[in-house]
Amino acid sequence: MSTSTKTELVEVTASARSELGDVQVFDPTGLAEIPPKVQRIGWNPVTNCEEWDHAMLTAAAMVEATSGGRALDHWTERSGALLATLLHAAGLDEVPLRRVVDWIDRRDPRDAREILDAAPLASERASALLEGICVTEEREQSSIWSSTSGALRAYRSEAALRSAEGLQLDPDAFMSEINTLYLCGASRQQSLLAPLFVGVLTQLRDTAYDHHAEGLNAPTALFALDEVANIAPFPDLPNLISEGGGQGIVTLACLQDLSQARRRWGDQASGFLSLFPVTVLLPGIADGETLKLVRDLSGDHRELLQTASRTGPLWKHTTSRSVAETFRPRWTIDRVAQGALNQALVLTPTNHLREVTLTPSHRDQPWLSLRDDRVRSTSRSR
Repeated sequence: MSTSTKTELVEVTASARSELGDVQVFDPTGLAEIPPKVQRIGWNPVTNCEEWDHAMLTAAAMVEATSGGRALDHWTERSGALLATLLHAAGLDEVPLRRVVDWIDRRDPRDAREILDAAPLASERASALLEGICVTEEREQSSIWSSTSGALRAYRSEAALRSAEGLQLDPDAFMSEINTLYLCGASRQQSLLAPLFVGVLTQLRDTAYDHHAEGLNAPTALFALDEVANIAPFPDLPNLISEGGGQGIVTLACLQDLSQARRRWGDQASGFLSLFPVTVLLPGIADGETLKLVRDLSGDHRELLQTASRTGPLWKHTTSRSVAETFRPRWTIDRVAQGALNQALVLTPTNHLREVTLTPSHRDQPWLSLRDDRVRSTSRSR
């Protein structure tokens, strides 16, 4: 699976589709230019939430994506709990997302409580949780509803609501075959759309884990997360990296430097270079802590330092020589920061740092076919 922050996609040719499978785009704003052979799909957070565990995970991920990296506090936890109960009720009764948003905007849980009380498959825990929130002191309850509304603020847009009503992403079908999904949003809307994108990733992750647990022969999924700290701030990213490989998910995450990770994931960011088996560093990193960490991980090398000293008068001196052993960093900070033209540094699982030559993507398939087809289409249009 791929993610992208771009709002324009190239046309997907037949040869490319054979490698990418069905190509779909989730663009809640409706602003992306979608080529004819690419399918626009929507996503509804109510999907799969008839199961209480899925409702909890989806709600928690969406709410935590709005926290901006702050530690999980009382309001975040409570709003995640409230949203989980509402999504669970909606999933059980197939309630449209518009109605769920209306429940939250009006701060009216009555319909959800009736569904949870009447549905035979409703979680008793969800019913008790919603009941407890409803009897919470008025000012505290108001803050909980406000935090919950913030997680769904993207759905204040009519375009986003419409995207949840058309053709929907089917996580089970999508993860069962070779497919490609682009998550698209303009940079100015990253904070608005982040909870939705994190919700999509959470449901796809849960589906992959379920397939693995059931022994299904599903393809390994690639989560290619560009600007992961901004547009796809997956709250459980460290856990996804460490355990996903054994359960059908490989994660590729792009950051400007580790300062972005520290703001979003706090102390866990210090272990990112250990969690990822391979780290590729491009020139231009300016964060001192990132540069020092990479330099230190690359280790030292031994140098023999020769010194000479003279004793006695100039016309009758004696010279003595000595050799001392010293250790210097294999890579200096400025060498890591500046890099070289068409080169990148690769930090291997054994913390060896080496240079590799970058190969332009348009030299390889399927991107070569995409480029050639794009050129032909442009020529015809002229």
